[in-house]
Amino acid sequence: MNSQKNQSPWWPFFYLVLFSSLFFSIDYFPYDFGWDVFHDTMVVFTYLLGSFIWILLAIVINRSINLFIWDRFFEQRGKIIPKLLRDMVSSIIMLAAVGGIISVLFKKDLTILLAATGGVGVVIGLALKELIADVFSGLAINIERAFRIEDTIRVGDTEGKVIEINWRSTHIRTPHNMVVIIPNSRIASAVLTNLSKLGSHFRSVLTIRLDYSVAPKDGLRTLNAAVQHVQENISVDKGDIQTVLESDVIAVNIDDIGVEYQIRYWVSEYKMQALVRNRIISSVMEQLRRVGMYPSHPQQHIVHEPHKIETKTEEERREDLIHNTSFFADIDKKEAQYLSKALLKKRYREGDVVLKRGEKGTSMFFIQDGLADVYIWIESQKIEKRVASMIGGTSFGEMSLLTGEPRSATIKAKTELLLFELKKEHVQELLQKRPELAQSISSIIATYKLRDQAVREKHSKKREVEERETFSRQLLGKIQSFFQLS
Repeated sequence: MNSQKNQSPWWPFFYLVLFSSLFFSIDYFPYDFGWDVFHDTMVVFTYLLGSFIWILLAIVINRSINLFIWDRFFEQRGKIIPKLLRDMVSSIIMLAAVGGIISVLFKKDLTILLAATGGVGVVIGLALKELIADVFSGLAINIERAFRIEDTIRVGDTEGKVIEINWRSTHIRTPHNMVVIIPNSRIASAVLTNLSKLGSHFRSVLTIRLDYSVAPKDGLRTLNAAVQHVQENISVDKGDIQTVLESDVIAVNIDDIGVEYQIRYWVSEYKMQALVRNRIISSVMEQLRRVGMYPSHPQQHIVHEPHKIETKTEEERREDLIHNTSFFADIDKKEAQYLSKALLKKRYREGDVVLKRGEKGTSMFFIQDGLADVYIWIESQKIEKRVASMIGGTSFGEMSLLTGEPRSATIKAKTELLLFELKKEHVQELLQKRPELAQSISSIIATYKLRDQAVREKHSKKREVEERETFSRQLLGKIQSFFQLS
């Protein structure tokens, strides 16, 4: 309120009228008493008073423009006039007032003054051309309003939030809390991205190269599973139409390093981009590691025979699946090899049903590559609802394998799926040779099954141990009965 009152044109206007009346009444004042000193003083006073009137006139005009044009006309229509434009108009009005003082009050010809200073102006202009370019670029930036204070922008390699736009430069605070000052002329000539004007969702791209030894269909399947495991499809309303934004992977190039793939994923807010990108990269690297693929990189080999790329064999990847399964932690290498050789490879296309809830089964599955969705029956809603997804390296169906229980959930292939099935007869042969494994398996499964429940219900440590031992004994009995162990 005080700042608006201080910028009011009414008080300067009052003094302008008062001093103007005094100025024009001086001619009627009988100050010629024959005293030279008094006469000279009145002449100086007249010039000072006239100069003060011109300055007051400039102040009144400037404050009137601020009040009636900038504030009321533009800002009431939702348009904020930049401070740079206000300052430039104010400077022009003040220069006009100085010109009025020189030409009108002191009766001097401005053309002579301008001609005299023209050469100096050319020299100064050449010396300060970059500064002048910055000033006019700043004016253009403020008029165009390509970005505003608090907007996040990217100029070249610099990215951050705009904290100030002045006559010469724009100040940007980077995500690392450093302030970068960029001349306005550079911004005006550069390609600028206003990240604050992105839509409700925007797509980002991550590029990765895989070796030539990886078949494109395998690379696409693995990368698609990795990115969709992290990010669900996003539904966006566009008027009366609901559009689904899907993350995907495409092969875009072949070069001397390998096959280049682009992972195209969606981000809801720009500030979440780094977090989403981190999750995408972590999921991709973990999935590639599980299936024995690795990003390609520039390399040189000095060999006397064709270089053979070292990758895991099919048998080694099968053994990894067995070893990565928690309840097979106590089996030795020979036993793991036996089970891995018994695995039956199966492929499913996108949308295929792998298992159906309630059906009988005596086998379990290991996901080698791809992504699968888990659906359970919601009794209150009378529908099957997707509750989770499983990626390469995970397994399912262990309770049916160990106890013969019906399938508890429906499993569908979300992408092309590569599975390995382990059947009852192979595990039965192993347990009959080593019956003590049944005790180990039941204990491990009981630990994992009841751990989440204990955290969720905040059980005491003693109660958690008791429940685990009870469940382990019950499960052991079912396993021994199902496999006919003594």
